[in-house]
Amino acid sequence: MGDRRRGSAAAGAAVQQREDEKDHKVRMAVGNGVRSDVWREFITRFGDIKMCELYGATEGNICFMNHTGKIGSVGRSNFFYKLVFPFELIKYDIQKDEPIKNKDGWCERVKKGETGLLISKVNHANPFFGYAGNKKHTTKKLLCDVFKKGDVFSTLEI
Repeated sequence: MGDRRRGSAAAGAAVQQREDEKDHKVRMAVGNGVRSDVWREFITRFGDIKMCELYGATEGNICFMNHTGKIGSVGRSNFFYKLVFPFELIKYDIQKDEPIKNKDGWCERVKKGETGLLISKVNHANPFFGYAGNKKHTTKKLLCDVFKKGDVFSTLEI
């Protein structure tokens, strides 16, 4: 839906807007994240449609959902969600394509506002099933001994 919304809003520059564009029965749109400027233009053009955006990978073990409709908040979470589905953003070397570790060999969390690699703790309540029939790719998505001996996290996105 994110691409479709982007395309619909972007088409406004090429397609002349009609007076009746807000005269429809659409009340909600659900889909992957959309840029804030496109979201605002979409609402302005097509009316007050409730937007519910999400972020997650099909092979991951975590997702984020903006059910409040606040523009630009898909990447935010709250304290309770993090208790149930533990995740972290860790320092990452894009050139080497690997996490940055401290002198003791542990990964380091990024500071607020910094870019990092999103990882999600793997446990019984938050399992990671990986890629069907592809153990090599599944193993590549796992980080072991991240903050302490024996912990396991799945990697998501930077």
